[in-house]
Amino acid sequence: MKLLNLFLIIPYRAKPGEIKIYAQAKAGQAVYHSLLPFFEYGNDVPDRWRNTMMKAKGAVAFESDKFSEEEVEWMAEQGWLTREGNHFHPQRLKKIGQDIYNTLFPPGDGRDLLHRMLGSLEPREQLHIQIQFSENIDQRGRLTDYPWELACKNHKFLAKGRVTFSRLIAFFGNIPKLPPVEKIKVLLVSSPVGDRAMDLPPLDSQEQRAILKGIKQAEAKGKIELFYHLNSPTLKEFGDYLTQISGDKTPHIIHFDGHGVFGQRCNHEQCRTIHQLRATKCRKCGYPLDPFPQGYLLFKANPEDGNKEADYISATEISELIQKSNIDLEQKPDQGIRLVVISACKTGMALGSDSVFKGVAQKLIEQHIPAVVAMPYHGTVKGATAFAERFYRALGNKKTITTALTLAQGVMSREGNQLYHPLLYLRWYDQEGGQLFGNEQPELVMPSTLSETLIPQSEEESLKQFSFEVV
Repeated sequence: MKLLNLFLIIPYRAKPGEIKIYAQAKAGQAVYHSLLPFFEYGNDVPDRWRNTMMKAKGAVAFESDKFSEEEVEWMAEQGWLTREGNHFHPQRLKKIGQDIYNTLFPPGDGRDLLHRMLGSLEPREQLHIQIQFSENIDQRGRLTDYPWELACKNHKFLAKGRVTFSRLIAFFGNIPKLPPVEKIKVLLVSSPVGDRAMDLPPLDSQEQRAILKGIKQAEAKGKIELFYHLNSPTLKEFGDYLTQISGDKTPHIIHFDGHGVFGQRCNHEQCRTIHQLRATKCRKCGYPLDPFPQGYLLFKANPEDGNKEADYISATEISELIQKSNIDLEQKPDQGIRLVVISACKTGMALGSDSVFKGVAQKLIEQHIPAVVAMPYHGTVKGATAFAERFYRALGNKKTITTALTLAQGVMSREGNQLYHPLLYLRWYDQEGGQLFGNEQPELVMPSTLSETLIPQSEEESLKQFSFEVV
């Protein structure tokens, strides 16, 4: 597997929509400027079409009442709608992806470097493109909101070829260096609870059975073990389980299957009602809300909570709980949680926030979980079922996390826009895409830091968060 790092930033004195990309690979390096897609220059809200794109990208089918007349007109101009204007065009994802590709690899040095990397691949080798961002969200562009993994060259998605993607959040802290293991232990947490007030129906057992089936198929090869299954736990029950286990009983993978939301929760102890974005006070008790939304997972409410349907657990709360289960394992690098898989929508985004770490997946990365697979958009049960079965089968065959994700996405292609829903956040030292099992050790080449090789001295101060080592 070959690696191509792309560091995306918005320069200090950038023109509206301008970004700068630092590209680095063994085949060379490049520094170039580009322009964000879906950007209307000269408008008072120049990035308003980005939000339209995100709604269109995440929708399973076109519903006119979800878009304003102006948005419908703009999407028609982009060719995202059929001529009649009542359905999405079958090629809309490719049209979005072509704009994404032209931003990541505009004509010139960046595109030339990509072509050199693709041309250097061995017949069965993959190219791992790692998109890297600052932990702070620049409101002039909100780079983390874009579906970079959708990049489409001409009429072919890069991710449908020999390219795999991951995201890396640049912040100060060691990148985990973990030895491979012989058998992976999986903890499955199934939380089927819903909330009618938020239009979240209870989940049936279909997806749960699919995940169990995928793990069981991998178990047959002797490489993955379903260590425990927590079915419809409260947060306390989940925390109690993680607290009572230790050492070699700690899972390597936690898979959460349930609902996720991105919004604002009333933090009054007797309320904890969830709200959509941009609310200022609780609709139920009037308590003021935190102005910055974050991600939440739904757990079963505690018995003492009365008639409450679900307990909304924040990204901060869940990440701190999981991170604490890795405490005291410093001298046991073959143990501890390495991967969290979240089969819940809106767990890979940080909309409307000032920090990328407001998302569930991103917050887990901040707590030094090496890899997180999460869903930024709504998904279908059928798509999630296909994903789970293929993903665990691939892991059981000793594939890297990035390769397993690519194979799992492939079977979701029949679900239309479901193909590119799962996102992978990765901070893994091996640079091989997250190798869980004990294959032949890859050769590690650790060159100079990014600031020494690519970034001019005048820009180092604004890019301190990128000063970690890359290969």
